[in-house]
Amino acid sequence: MSYKLFLDDERFPVDCEYFLGFRSTPIYTENDWVIVRNFTEFVEVIYRKWMTVKETPSLISFDHDLAQEKTGKDCANWLVDFCIENQMNLPNWLVHSRNPVGAENISSILEQYKKFVNSQK
Repeated sequence: MSYKLFLDDERFPVDCEYFLGFRSTPIYTENDWVIVRNFTEFVEVIYRKWMTVKETPSLISFDHDLAQEKTGKDCANWLVDFCIENQMNLPNWLVHSRNPVGAENISSILEQYKKFVNSQK
């Protein structure tokens, strides 16, 4: 069993339907999201579910600007390290951040790791 993880310090998944416009996906209207508001919660949820039942997110939606020092980019970096350490696949992801530079940074980290993994096969 897997879960969807939504990282955002203010918004809820359904809010993405209104501001993403043409990029929007109906997945944000589904009710089975686990919502985390900061880096600490992001790490705790993934770590706890992996260590207790070997469960990983089927999808993570990232915001970049969080209401603390750590950002969505820090979460993406941590996720890549966690996947390497635990030999787990990188979950599917979306980036819903309104910060275009931050969104690109998150996508770049995850895409680079995905390319690296695929090159090792």
